[in-house]
Formats: sequence, structure tokens, C-alpha cells
Amino acid sequence: MKRSVKCLMFVLVVSILCSPAIAGRVWYYSEISSEGADLGGSSALAMSNGNIWPTVATNGGVAMMTPAGWVKGSVGYMDGSINAATAADGTVGFVDTHGKVAMLTKSGWSSSYVGGDVAGSTSIAFDGNSRAAVLHSGYDYEGPDLILSVQTSFGWQSSTVVDSQGTPVMSAGASIAFDSYNQSVIAFDSGTGLRFGTKGPLNGHQWSLTDSGSESPYTGNSKLDLALSANDIPFVAYADGSMLSYATYDRQTDSIISSNVDTLSTDQFGEDCFAIGSDSEGGIGIAYVASYEGANVLSYAHNAGDGWEIDRLRDAIATESIGLAYDEEGNPVISYIDVASGSLMLAYDPIVTPEPASIALFGLGALAVARR
Repeated sequence: MKRSVKCLMFVLVVSILCSPAIAGRVWYYSEISSEGADLGGSSALAMSNGNIWPTVATNGGVAMMTPAGWVKGSVGYMDGSINAATAADGTVGFVDTHGKVAMLTKSGWSSSYVGGDVAGSTSIAFDGNSRAAVLHSGYDYEGPDLILSVQTSFGWQSSTVVDSQGTPVMSAGASIAFDSYNQSVIAFDSGTGLRFGTKGPLNGHQWSLTDSGSESPYTGNSKLDLALSANDIPFVAYADGSMLSYATYDRQTDSIISSNVDTLSTDQFGEDCFAIGSDSEGGIGIAYVASYEGANVLSYAHNAGDGWEIDRLRDAIATESIGLAYDEEGNPVISYIDVASGSLMLAYDPIVTPEPASIALFGLGALAVARR
């Protein structure tokens, strides 16, 4: 779909900078800030209200962009690493390391806990009915059982992920999504290699798990992030040493295919500094901090089915504060930590704000943007 973008510049100070990137996109940048709010630490990003408004959760709290600027929510702190998801009805959800879930619906913000002992990574997704599900590890004397907690009208209901023999699956790193058949799709590391699994109407609502064969990459305890491309093909991003890698499952050959995308930052948190997502046309995107020409550079890799195309944006700090979501037109929106200011920032292409609020939103007063 072709679009035209017209910009009318006034002689005023503009708070957004435009910068060309290698792959041909024009990226805009804006600071995420809310008066009286500390939005530092780890963070995650989602798009609320029809993929229109950027919404973030950080260790310091939550905030949503509005026509009046960023407005802080009232759910308190989020701890450790944070994962995000957006529902079909515009609801956004965030889950932290300890199983605290913060959700923004049309009725406002709310928070709850999935319950039980939560260990390791957590991942949140919404099914086709906009019902939240959290995949996480739980404490067990033999190791971290993999648990799926689903939000119901009676609260969170939890069950253990089991194999065909009914044996609990153990994993410290996992991620979840829902396919077009409303099935849970998971990716997890079993300790010997990456595995995928599904549960839903196509398999009698029982778990169907792939084997951990010799071709399965070993991801260790590193972060996993899962997204589904066109035709419900799973793509999982992970760190393989200093490399950003991805793996996908070929159902026809019952095999896992993996390859490298780019070189990650070698800083302390570089191996966890990435986020994966799928756009409105089923393409896969990964936002990450790369080691590029001697610097840590915010980068965006996109695969529409014919290989990876990489944008180099600007210098960034390699922390867990990187998020990726897509706006109502399928354009990428990225949250990251800027090197120069140390602030939480948005990068987006070409604009994430709806008309006519685009002038008010970023404190522009200087940039009017119209599109058709």
C-alpha cells in the first residue's frame, strides 16, 4: 500500500529528529516521559486502542501516550524483566519476572498476580477472545516446571505443560503466542535444545510437543521471544553467543531450522537486548542492539519471506529496555535507551500518532503530518 507523507515545518524548535537508515526507512525519535514518573529500568512496549497509542511498562511504573502527552498509570512498580502483548480488542498487557500482570483496558489500568511461585522468564499473549495467558516457570524440587496461567472470570487458572506421557516439562526460558486457530503456541528450551508446542482445538486441547532432536539449537537459559508469521509459522529469536539468531519449525518435515541474523552488542546485557514481533502482513521483525562498526547501534531486522533486511538507527544502550510493536498501519515502533541522554525513547516509522493529535503529542508545535 502506497502512502504519501507531507510535512509542514514552522520556525520552531522541534523535539523529534528524523534520521535515514540503511534499509531506506525514515525513523523519528521521541523521549518517553511523564511528569512525576520514574520510567527507568527494564521496560516493554505495546500498542493500545487499535494499535494507535504506544504504551510502556517499566520498573518505575506504566504510562500511555495520549493527546496530552504521556500519562502514568496507577499499578505500581514492575520488577525485573517485562514482557508485553496486545489484544485484538485494544487491550494491552504486561507481565514481570514475578508474575505481576498489568493490563490497560477501556476501563483503565488494573493489576493482578498469576499466583504460585514464579521463577525464570515470563511471557504474555492474548487469545482470539482477548483473554490473557502467561507462560512462566514455577519452582519444583526437581527443577522449574513450565506453567501456563490463563485469566478467567474467576481469576488466574494455572496448569503444567506436559508431554505425551503426562510428564511435566521443565524450562527456564519460554515464550507464547496464539495462532489463527486460537491455539497456544509455545517455544521453550528443554535443557537439551529448543522445542515448540501447541495446545488447542486441532489436537484435542492436549499438548503436542516437538522432540529435541540433533538439529535443535541449544539456547541455554538465554531469553526466548516468539512471534508467528503468515500461515502461523513460528519464529523464535534468541542469542547464540554473540549472535542474534532465529529458529522456525517446519511442520511438513517436522524439523527445526535455525540461522543467524546479526551480531549482538557484547555489553553486559547485550544477549537479552532484543524483541520480536509480526506485522499486519505476517512479516517478522526483530528490534535489537547490534555491535556495528565499533558501536552499540539500535537496529531493526525485517523478514517478509525473502530474507532479512536490516535498518541501522542510532546509538543505544544495551539493556533489557527494548520493545517492539506495530501501529495501525503495520509500521514498527521501538522503545530503547538512548546513549546520549540515557532516556527511554521511541523510534518509529514514519509516524505512530493518529490525526489530528500528531502535533500535540510529542510537544511538537512544529511538525504537522498528514497522510493518506
